Amino acid sequence: DISTESGNISLSADNDISILGLLSTTGGNIVLNADADASGTGTLTINDGVTIGTSGGDITFEAADVALNNAADTITAGTGTINLYTSVASRTMGIGGPDEDYDLSDAELATIASVNKIVFGKLNTQAGDIFFQTVTSPVSTAEIEVNTTGSVELDDAGTATALATGSGVIDINATSGITAANATSSVAELSTTGQIQLDTSSSAAIGSSTNRIELAGDQGEIIIGADGAS
Repeated sequence: DISTESGNISLSADNDISILGLLSTTGGNIVLNADADASGTGTLTINDGVTIGTSGGDITFEAADVALNNAADTITAGTGTINLYTSVASRTMGIGGPDEDYDLSDAELATIASVNKIVFGKLNTQAGDIFFQTVTSPVSTAEIEVNTTGSVELDDAGTATALATGSGVIDINATSGITAANATSSVAELSTTGQIQLDTSSSAAIGSSTNRIELAGDQGEIIIGADGAS
């Protein structure tokens, strides 16, 4: 176990990190980098029974891939941010089910109990495409920020919203465009009662005439603008 009153916790390795016990700090940041040499082979594994927490600092998981085997509601950042980063910019991310280089299942996302913002992909660094399939945010009030110079694909699988939250902001920054995996139907791609911001390059598309980015019926403010996270 590692516990500190206010200091930061930072662990790095070139090839894999396995967390077997408690990581806790009161307000400090927690950084775990399982592929520090960016070779594309380091996996971050959080074992069952582990809790990771900070009452207001940020938590960063950077790796070629992650395996969050801990129970639901065992990662807490309070008013802080949880950053989910690939260690190699070109690696793709699959959130909610898609089989990509860096995968997070619904069960893995559910390990997050409290957070102010969840970030998928490092701003101005992530280049691999990011795929969301029927994902529901584990914290309904948290902002969801997505960053890539590649594209973001939203897959509702014809059954459930591709990326849904409660009242949290959804901010997608995808230089090469934002696409819907399925044809226009009665199922939304994005859902929140908060603000949605969609940013691409001026030449990139947001959806298409046949595969539209559909929004839930109770959607509030929508902003479409130039690249850059809020």
